[in-house]
Amino acid sequence: MALMAEFHPEARAEFDAAMEYYELMRPGLGSAFLAEVQAATEYAQRLPQAGSPVSDELRRTFIRRFP
Repeated sequence: MALMAEFHPEARAEFDAAMEYYELMRPGLGSAFLAEVQAATEYAQRLPQAGSPVSDELRRTFIRRFP
């Protein structure tokens, strides 16, 4: 059974704003940010117990290169 990643609407809005910010800082950087988030999401889906626990149902996975 494959797990699906789900983003809270506020997290999605923050992600969209960050992607736009990085793209304004340097063309292509927003796409690099998107790729890092996608890689972290895929990792979390493959290894759901690998992230840091936030609650009984939620775990946190960090991305590389971006604060």
